[in-house]
Amino acid sequence: MTQWSSEERDALIGSLASFRRAMMRDGFLGAVAATTALDLSLPQMAVLFLLDKEGGTTAGEVARLTGRSPSATSRFLDQLVKLGLVERTEDPEDRRQKRITIANPGRELVHTIEAGRAEAQLTLMEQLSLDERRQVMAAMQLLAEAARRRTDHGRNDLG
Repeated sequence: MTQWSSEERDALIGSLASFRRAMMRDGFLGAVAATTALDLSLPQMAVLFLLDKEGGTTAGEVARLTGRSPSATSRFLDQLVKLGLVERTEDPEDRRQKRITIANPGRELVHTIEAGRAEAQLTLMEQLSLDERRQVMAAMQLLAEAARRRTDHGRNDLG
């Protein structure tokens, strides 16, 4: 793993913070608006995004990942099931466990939020020159490749 110098780390953290703040209005607030009627919590949204990316997991693993008690996790999963965003099924390997997977409406919600964030990023990139946009596109491709390698090396978050 590459070590960052203190200056590099601080500069990158500052750049990422500036970018995230610029994205806040359209990207994050758009996500809040998309989920307001559903009254979803941040942990519930995080679980939807993880399930969409990684597939199914157990309720116990959701509790571990969100830092919630099993009973609190069960309650917030019950709400997601009632809304039709996730499905709870019997785990084929251990019938005592319940498997949690994302349902089509949950997947559609995640994709709607991702599309809104992507549009916000593209709008922000309109402030760049053509050469700068090409540089950002190349950097994004490198980051996407790094994300793929991380997943391929078994470092994903769900079991």
